[in-house]
Amino acid sequence: MNIRERGILAAAVLVLAVVAVALIVSGPAAGPVVSPPPSGMTAERILRVGTVGSISTLDPLYAVDPAERDAIALLFRGLTRLGPAGTIQPDLAKAWTISKDGRTWTFDLRDDVRWHDGQPVTADDVVFTIHSLQHPDYDGPYGNAFRGLTVERVSPTQVRFVLQEPLASFLTATTQPIVPAHLLAAIPVAERRATAFGLQPVGSGPFRLAALGDDEVLLERAGPPPGGAPASLPADPFATPAQPTPAAPQDGPQRPHLDALALELYPDRTSLADALQAGQVDLAGDLPLEPTKRIASQPGMREIDYPTSHLTAAVLNLRDSKSPFRDPAVRRALLQAIDREGLVAAASGGHGVIVDVPIAPSSPLYDASAPAPMTHDQAAAAKAFKDAGWKKVGDSWQASGDKEPLRIQVVTVEEATNPELYAAAERVVAAWKDLGIKATLKAYPPVEFVDGQLRSGEFDAAVVEMDLGLDPDLTALLDSSQAARGGSNLAGYQSAKMDGLLSAARTAIDPTVRKAKFKDLQAELLERLPFLSLYLEDRVELADDRLQGPTPRQVSSASDRFWDVLTWRLAETPDQ
Repeated sequence: MNIRERGILAAAVLVLAVVAVALIVSGPAAGPVVSPPPSGMTAERILRVGTVGSISTLDPLYAVDPAERDAIALLFRGLTRLGPAGTIQPDLAKAWTISKDGRTWTFDLRDDVRWHDGQPVTADDVVFTIHSLQHPDYDGPYGNAFRGLTVERVSPTQVRFVLQEPLASFLTATTQPIVPAHLLAAIPVAERRATAFGLQPVGSGPFRLAALGDDEVLLERAGPPPGGAPASLPADPFATPAQPTPAAPQDGPQRPHLDALALELYPDRTSLADALQAGQVDLAGDLPLEPTKRIASQPGMREIDYPTSHLTAAVLNLRDSKSPFRDPAVRRALLQAIDREGLVAAASGGHGVIVDVPIAPSSPLYDASAPAPMTHDQAAAAKAFKDAGWKKVGDSWQASGDKEPLRIQVVTVEEATNPELYAAAERVVAAWKDLGIKATLKAYPPVEFVDGQLRSGEFDAAVVEMDLGLDPDLTALLDSSQAARGGSNLAGYQSAKMDGLLSAARTAIDPTVRKAKFKDLQAELLERLPFLSLYLEDRVELADDRLQGPTPRQVSSASDRFWDVLTWRLAETPDQ
């Protein structure tokens, strides 16, 4: 399987993001019982972060619950990590090089990072992690990103990846958390899920596990490892790394300012909002709209808006050669008919960015010289229909050659599963009715929506949520090879020109060249509108004013908000 096919398989899951909301493992029945603070620490020195979910495993190769991913983001490190302004920065790796053909990526590792049990982090751990993900017995969700490539240990501090073809977005994959080979290599991959490591993890991140309960995960700042700081690694690349020098001073990566961080687990968004309102947590996000507005207005609270890669879009089925939606002018008119400002206000309380193309304005690859998103204009939309040869029959539009006015059934996920997406779908249907389209809305449970509607390709139009990822490789969403029923190109859009532009943007390694290729791709997306982008949502976090440091950047998952946790502080209060 080549890199392109891996990307298609991985991204096929992204367009089904609405399912994740319904399939999250249920949390505890009540809110957390607060654990006593670690020895020598007052409760006021612990940052309490509220999250919805529960903990089944803290093994980074298997964890899927948002609460689990939050903990893992603090316990483990990858070769790289997220940086400001959409960048990827070194973490376990201190530098990397890319071959001229874009296929070979060589990472030089820091020699001063330790696992929380004191053992050094080496290239062996990186190779072991990737081989685990590639193993035929691996049954977790993260294997696709590393299939079809080879990884080798060059020395204790150098590892090399060889891809089957150039892939500019590969660097984003290297944020994958690395696990310790010295603790796990002897365990068969098929048995990994059942090991104690899942609930007694040993990471290399800025925090270590202090206590794990049913409704709280208590993490404390990772201090000097047992035995002191690491000694220098040997010059012989195949020698066994030296043991730490007990008297050596603390060294290694920057440590967090926070003494400890407690993840407080709640069963649903409403109970989390209640806990924040009551002052039981210091930070919480993705709350229902009404409590978000109410709590944000309270003294001592502030709002932090993180732009996300989650796109709400209306997908028109283009597979039928006689579909009236195959005309880009018709698609443009349908988009122009939607009051997207009103839609964003209704669906997300105004926390979102209106876009015409599936590339985030916060992405370094976005062409800022492109026209501003089109404005709502029902009259212009009606004129576009008329110019395309449509006619009004009574108060409804009828396409040229059709015998009856157009009827559209819009499908989406049920309101109980994703109320924001359902509200957006309601606005789309209302807008099209106002234009003169006989539109109706039908909502489905998540599995039926995905398998019975999206995968089958039997729908007229669908309002969906897509996770575009932090590096916008749109191949899965738009490549012609995925246009058949069951493919990840939900609209069934096919274009040789688009395929070529997607390939050029995906494989261009040089940043300047890649930005130019994305500019060409963005222009074609704007011209053709293969699906109707509505808005990119923001993730709203509400924070106690004592918390200093969190800075917004684009995030894909909730755990990405910890990208700058090393800078977070709890302000001292007068009585501390």
